[in-house]
Amino acid sequence: MSGTIIHQTQLPDAYSPLVKGVQELIAQFSQSTHEAGFLSIVVALCYWATVYALEMLPHTVVFTPVTRKLLSDYAYPVSGSINMTLMETDRNVQIATLFWTGFVHIPGTIKQADVLTLPRTRAFYPTVDRSWLIHFWTLPVKWVFVALPIGILVTLLFYYDHVS
Repeated sequence: MSGTIIHQTQLPDAYSPLVKGVQELIAQFSQSTHEAGFLSIVVALCYWATVYALEMLPHTVVFTPVTRKLLSDYAYPVSGSINMTLMETDRNVQIATLFWTGFVHIPGTIKQADVLTLPRTRAFYPTVDRSWLIHFWTLPVKWVFVALPIGILVTLLFYYDHVS
């Protein structure tokens, strides 16, 4: 099988983010510096180890049961951003995202590694010249009641999705 290229379309859906992640790590070497590539690999491995350790935490005797459950449930947001559908439980990988995402932006030697980031284009701004916050308190009352059933439906869908 050596020499064959596996295209992303030939893999199961669960492997697509993994393949994309490896492609991004390889791009760090070719489109940026070697330091950025090696730093990206270290961050990826540390992210994986942090999520794994936090997911295994409930099976240990470290901390109180409530603390272990809390750290395990929110391991992901503090670890990085992985497709939530890949996870067996939605909350089990949330604590490391915040830390490892911001790690490469720490001022000093780490920041000088020049890890590639996505450009922020005009697509991330509102289409009209206004703030992100919608001033709902200035809307006519009828529009609040028009939006209310849709809001309740979306809330119920999120609830049932996360309970099962």
